[in-house]
Amino acid sequence: MTGVRPPDRAHTLAGPEQLLYLDDMLHVTCTVTPGHSVVRIVGEIDRTNVAELLRTLDRARHIDERLVVDLGQVAFADIAGVRALSFFAGLGPTVIRDTPHQIDRLMRLLGLPSFVERGDGYGCRTDTGPPAPARSDGDLRDR
Repeated sequence: MTGVRPPDRAHTLAGPEQLLYLDDMLHVTCTVTPGHSVVRIVGEIDRTNVAELLRTLDRARHIDERLVVDLGQVAFADIAGVRALSFFAGLGPTVIRDTPHQIDRLMRLLGLPSFVERGDGYGCRTDTGPPAPARSDGDLRDR
C-alpha cells in the first residue's frame, strides 16, 4: 500500500459543475454562468439534512449573489425542507425553478407563497406549471 488515498468525490466532477454538499440522501452542485449561478439539488430533503442544506445554500450565495436553485431532481422534501427552501428564497435575489408538484402542493397546504408568486427579477420561470387546485374534501393524496 502506498498510502495514497483516492481523490475526494468533491474533486472528481468533470466540467464547470462543482459539488457543494453530499450525504447519503442529497447532493448539491453549483455551476457558475455569466449573470447567475445554478445550484442543483438532487435527492431527498428532510430534517436530517436541512440545516446543512441551508448552510450550503448560504455559502453558494457567496459564490454568486444571483442564484437559480433547480429543484427538478428533488425526489422528496418534508415540511422542514419546504420551510427551509421558502426561508432561503425570501433572503435575496433567488430564483427557484422546476419545483416538483409535491413541494408546490405542500407549500400551499402550509400557507406558504409559491416560488412563482415571489417573482424572480431576471427572466427565469420558477415553476413547472400552474398549481393543481386544492381538494375541498381534505384528502392529501395527489390526484
